[in-house]
Amino acid sequence: MSSLKRGVILCACLLTSGASLLGAQAGTITGKVTEKASGAPIARAQVDAGPGTAIATSGDDGSYTIANVTAGTYTVTARKVGRALNRTPGVVVRAGAPTTVDVAMITATELDQVVVTASRAPEKVVDAPASVSVVPPEVVAARPALTSTDHIRAQPGIDISSGGLLQANVVARGFNNIFSGALMTLTDNRFASVPSLAVNVPYLVPITNEDIERIEIVLGPGAALYGPNTANGVMNIITKSPFESPGASITAGGGIAASSGSSDVNIARTALRYASRVNDKVAFKLSGEYTTGKDWRFIDPAEPPATKRDFALRRYAGEARLDVRPTPGTEWVTSYGRVTAGSAIELTGSSGAGQVKDWTYQSFQTRLRSGRLFAQAFGNFSDAGETVLLRTNSPIIDKSRLFAAQIQHGITIGRVDALYGADYQKIDPRTAGTINGRNEDNDNVVELGGYIHTVTRLTDRLQFLAAARLDHNDRVEGSVFSPRVALVFKPQIDQTLRLTFNRAFSNPSNFNLFLDLPSGNIPFGPLGSYRAVALGVPKEGFHFRRDCGGGLCMRTPFAAVPGTAATPSQFLEADATLRWRSAAEVVIAQVPTAAFLRTLPAPTKATVGSVLKVLDLTTKGFTTVSAGDVHDIEGLMPSVVNAFEAGYKGVLGGKMQISVDLWHEKRRNFVGPSLVETPNVFLDSASTARYLGNFPLPPGTAQVVAGGLAKVPLGTISPDHPLTNTPGPDIIVTYRNYGKLDVTGADFAGELLLDRGYSVAGNYSWVNKDVFSKTEVGGISDVTLNAPANKAMAALRYNNNTPQPYGWELRGRYVAGFPVASGVYNGTVETYTLLDANFAVRFPGSNDVTLSVSAQNLLDKKHQEFVGVPSLGRFIMTQLRYSF
Repeated sequence: MSSLKRGVILCACLLTSGASLLGAQAGTITGKVTEKASGAPIARAQVDAGPGTAIATSGDDGSYTIANVTAGTYTVTARKVGRALNRTPGVVVRAGAPTTVDVAMITATELDQVVVTASRAPEKVVDAPASVSVVPPEVVAARPALTSTDHIRAQPGIDISSGGLLQANVVARGFNNIFSGALMTLTDNRFASVPSLAVNVPYLVPITNEDIERIEIVLGPGAALYGPNTANGVMNIITKSPFESPGASITAGGGIAASSGSSDVNIARTALRYASRVNDKVAFKLSGEYTTGKDWRFIDPAEPPATKRDFALRRYAGEARLDVRPTPGTEWVTSYGRVTAGSAIELTGSSGAGQVKDWTYQSFQTRLRSGRLFAQAFGNFSDAGETVLLRTNSPIIDKSRLFAAQIQHGITIGRVDALYGADYQKIDPRTAGTINGRNEDNDNVVELGGYIHTVTRLTDRLQFLAAARLDHNDRVEGSVFSPRVALVFKPQIDQTLRLTFNRAFSNPSNFNLFLDLPSGNIPFGPLGSYRAVALGVPKEGFHFRRDCGGGLCMRTPFAAVPGTAATPSQFLEADATLRWRSAAEVVIAQVPTAAFLRTLPAPTKATVGSVLKVLDLTTKGFTTVSAGDVHDIEGLMPSVVNAFEAGYKGVLGGKMQISVDLWHEKRRNFVGPSLVETPNVFLDSASTARYLGNFPLPPGTAQVVAGGLAKVPLGTISPDHPLTNTPGPDIIVTYRNYGKLDVTGADFAGELLLDRGYSVAGNYSWVNKDVFSKTEVGGISDVTLNAPANKAMAALRYNNNTPQPYGWELRGRYVAGFPVASGVYNGTVETYTLLDANFAVRFPGSNDVTLSVSAQNLLDKKHQEFVGVPSLGRFIMTQLRYSF
């Protein structure tokens, strides 16, 4: 890491020294930034005069100053999130003299948003060097929502698999999982995932819907700026500042499933928010909500009959925040959030569903922004309460913690604008031997990273972006280098063409590395059962012995002679006939007329063959594989994505926005979902029947008995490792790096503003494949995208900006069917098409009371959005908000 530190320090020194040369023989640009309609000052707007000038930030009174501006003619540009970009051309600056430029800004339309997530700095959405979509403040305010996922269902490139009213998994451009953290999710620049599990759980995000200002989504790799675990993109949930949103609000809402057979599905929600300015330099806000209800019902046949799922939903959430602005251009924000999921169902990939009970998640964050300096520190804390796994009734103890610190600075030299920074994070799992089992005392992870990101204005219309990042994880060999380059060409002021290359990576999660959790028992008759165990991959990996009789080795819980002691730690030749007698006893217990098997001599491998089959944890059935399908599992490496993307985004005639993105990803060392990696050894049915045919048996008996014998798993092809050698020949569910996955896709989105408040919008996303064969990726099973190859949305909207403003949306969503292989969940999601509707109105004579209603799946099309989740029908929700 010394080379990384030296590089960051050298870049900072060179850039700082270069900036000092700009101070001589220069003038200044000063002025005020105000709201055009009211004349009120606008604070925190960023103002620059183009290449070679610094970026100023307006103070609370709207004033700004750009110093050290070389004499010449400039275009002054003002940017502010939620405001339309403002440009003042032809500004003449003279040496030694001030030039005054006052800026009047208007509220941004959906076609003219300013975003911060794509480049970690404010920029117009059409100028961003990536595919960006925004859920703006007015859309958030108008839609009743239980979690942030309710706002992003129709965004291009986003895949959401809902498991109920609160439970959902969100990814971008596929590679979903039932327990997923693939999409980097931030809340006000803070990681939102559960620390040790590295999973995004929307209802464990401690913010309320009333406090969300907007949501920004960046598709595609983002490692150059955000570091590890950004291979699929970044979603940033940005909350309101108390300075800019003072006042109070009370919200009450509820919903019911207006669907046949689901009359008990309901929800009720109450939320409060209060924000106040203490003075011009200090402001604070408090928010909280309580949600209760009954979720959609689903019974997992793999759970014991005595298991009783609790479909009740209870959630308490709240946040407190203090903002301090000691000087113009400086802001210090400190916040604390807490959420408790009193009752819910959450699915895991390797162990089935968990009954959540009093799971508490807390976050603490403090961040400072002064000019172009940004620094923050935060901590996330999880406590799983009394949560249990329903398949095994095993408790889940998770008291994990994550600590992180980040610093970033920006500087401009001539035509080059640069950001550089460093990140630190430490994950401290505390699972009391439940999730991480035998790894409990050796499972901390520390990650360090540093980056530099530059934008060079080659001409007024052409920009070249270059970024580089280096990261090190103390549990993974070596460091990871993530470059980013892009050409951005603007043929018109509101049109952008871009060609980009991004490399991103995802480090193996704590879950991937240290998991040690029993997932259930697989009975095989009166002699006992196999245990299924979910394991993380140790640094040295798992290796299968191939020195038993010249081939694979197995271990077995059966004794050589029934009634004697078994030796399950012993490695034997993968020959099912070695345990013929035990197979016979299992069949005899089920079919007493097969007692004649005790009198027959045991066959040898020369007369009866053996076959390998892999357990399907969903159906409890087995799939035949070959010995050549069994591959060693090496220590996990970072998953690397090299992505090439061409994109266009433009605003045409001030009324139409179009974006088109074509992309190709080369994924290497992809860490797939947890799968069974240890085949079981069975007697071959055909050769067993031929063997039994050598004895005088009633007609048809040989085939029937052979079929019974061939259903008994007589051994497990176990890797030779301390984690797998005791206590017995477990069926191992684990992870592996898959060598090569290449995938191509496209995203299209468009919106047209019509007359009289109407607009139409639509998007379509395509991926060229949703299954990668095991021969292609190098594993024992196929790898699935766990997401649709095709999906689309179309919407008709209306907004009436009159003294009685109201608006509505009618939206159709199409999702193509897709196969699923994710831990214990395997199957197929069928194609579904849904119609949603939303309506919001402010009462006559008042701007303080808003009624909104949403209907999901208006036509009541029963559908499942993933394997192992309930069928969802029509759900209608309404809310009433009073602001004062």
